[in-house]
Amino acid sequence: MRNDLSIYDTVDPWWDPADRLFAPLRALAPARMAYLDRVGRPVAGQTVLDVGCGGGFMTAPLAAAGGTVIGVDIAQGALDAAASHLSRHGLSADLRLGAGASLPVDTRSVDLVVCTDVLVHVPDPRAVVLEIGRVLRPGGVLLFSTINRTWLSRLVMISLGEDLLRLVHQGTHDPAKFIRPRELSGWLKDGGLTLAGLEGVGPVWIDRRGRLTFGRHPTTAVMVQGHALAD
Repeated sequence: MRNDLSIYDTVDPWWDPADRLFAPLRALAPARMAYLDRVGRPVAGQTVLDVGCGGGFMTAPLAAAGGTVIGVDIAQGALDAAASHLSRHGLSADLRLGAGASLPVDTRSVDLVVCTDVLVHVPDPRAVVLEIGRVLRPGGVLLFSTINRTWLSRLVMISLGEDLLRLVHQGTHDPAKFIRPRELSGWLKDGGLTLAGLEGVGPVWIDRRGRLTFGRHPTTAVMVQGHALAD
């Protein structure tokens, strides 16, 4: 089964360094935070919404950076993992059970929305983008990441990442749900957002233990990240 979401409704593997299931997501978080730094978007003092927060890979560094963080996810097991990790590290966040297309967040109440590794998994990604536009204050920022719909992304993410190297659980991704940047740009406009930056992101280093480091890539043909501004 493609786009298998059952793997997210679990507690133990999220922060277990010996578990490979979520290792790429753990490794991507520093690249996401580095992007915010690079484009000059502060976290400290901001009300931040982490859409599809999962086990808290972005929630934790956002809270550590000084944000007042709300994390929303449909998987209670993931929220439990996030709560446990935050507590162990003296961090806090308001974790809420909910869907991206119907966020349990007030209109125009958020300064920064983070939506990473989510849009390719939801039934209606456009509806999620519209909801993000609803909750952002004017001038607010959306940090997003997704997977481009190209032959290369299918080769890298499915044939190599899932089937051959088993870097992630087989069935995690459905290539039909990958999103072209021009499609995303249109949804952003529909939600009152303007695309302000886009870049490729991917592995830039692998150590002797097979652990990946992610960073900026010269191509947007596989994974992309960027930001948009609310009107």
